Amino acid sequence: STVTATMAAAWLRSAREYLTPVRTQSAFVERGLLTPEEFVMAGDQLVQACPTWRWEAGDPTKLKSCLPPDKQYLVTRSVPSYARVRQLETQQVRGKDDGDAAAGDDAAGAGADGGWFVTDVEDGAAAAGDHDFETIDTADAAGT
Repeated sequence: STVTATMAAAWLRSAREYLTPVRTQSAFVERGLLTPEEFVMAGDQLVQACPTWRWEAGDPTKLKSCLPPDKQYLVTRSVPSYARVRQLETQQVRGKDDGDAAAGDDAAGAGADGGWFVTDVEDGAAAAGDHDFETIDTADAAGT
């Protein structure tokens, strides 16, 4: 069954992790593997250069002793997906209230929702590439 296979895979991962020693010498060039110290240094550089990235401590019961308690893994949030933005710009998006939009409009044309509920996104200037996204010059971010 699926549950048994999942449990077996989890057991194999934990056994492999238990039997595999923590890397003390870098093998990044040869095999793409980092030591814990290299991982933390690279993560610190990433967090400093890109403010959407940050360290997380994670579940206290699953801490890896080779990493600092407050630097167990990296997460990124609030990153725009250009594919999703492009999709929203080029397709017509309908709200859940797919009924007669004019029926709920008030005198100002904002509707009963005060204009906060997007019911239509038409092709137009945004699809032509008028984006207001901040870009990061990687040379400046690296300090070079």
